[in-house]
Amino acid sequence: MNAVIFDMDGVLFDTETLALEAALEASGALGLGLTEADVLATLGMTEALTDDSYRAVNPAYDPDAFWPLCNDSLMRLVASGGVPVKLYARQAIQALRTMGLSLALCTSSPMDRVEEYLRLTDLNGVFSAVTAGRDDVPGKPAPDMYLNTARMLGVAPERCLVVEDSPLGLRSARLAGMRTCMVPDLRPYTDDLAPDCDWVLDSLQALPNLAAEVFPCPSR
Repeated sequence: MNAVIFDMDGVLFDTETLALEAALEASGALGLGLTEADVLATLGMTEALTDDSYRAVNPAYDPDAFWPLCNDSLMRLVASGGVPVKLYARQAIQALRTMGLSLALCTSSPMDRVEEYLRLTDLNGVFSAVTAGRDDVPGKPAPDMYLNTARMLGVAPERCLVVEDSPLGLRSARLAGMRTCMVPDLRPYTDDLAPDCDWVLDSLQALPNLAAEVFPCPSR
């Protein structure tokens, strides 16, 4: 069996910009002084790893104060505008399912947010495995999340194609022994990502054709 594993924010959903806005709003309310660059540096991180990064910027950072404000702001943005699905995401998912590939989601976002996004976009039930950020599992760029996802699918890591938008996610998948494809979002592709990135696509429109090249034989 072969599988395609998607990151969520910035790959399937155009939610990285919403998360950026929410984080900066929470930072402003708390007087933390986080910059856009500070927030962008945490793309692909779990909340626990993000805490370490923000605390390095401002030792007064308090996750118990920050996350409720940040998550409330994010949910307000989602409530007002919905969860924006990336262009060609639905078509790509349908094509990959038609090809007989297993599909999974591996995201650093917490599970309650993942479930809400999938519900709001009518994509719940599409993925055979869903892995979310947890405090007891090392987050990206460690390989654990992607390895756990492969185990849930019952698919060997080398038979997984990962679709990511962040350097941390690409590194995580590479360390897990998986093939990697970047669809850039807020972070553009640069040559320093080449060791962790097998392919770069402009959008998800080309993903089914890439999967057909990567997995030329019918999945079994």
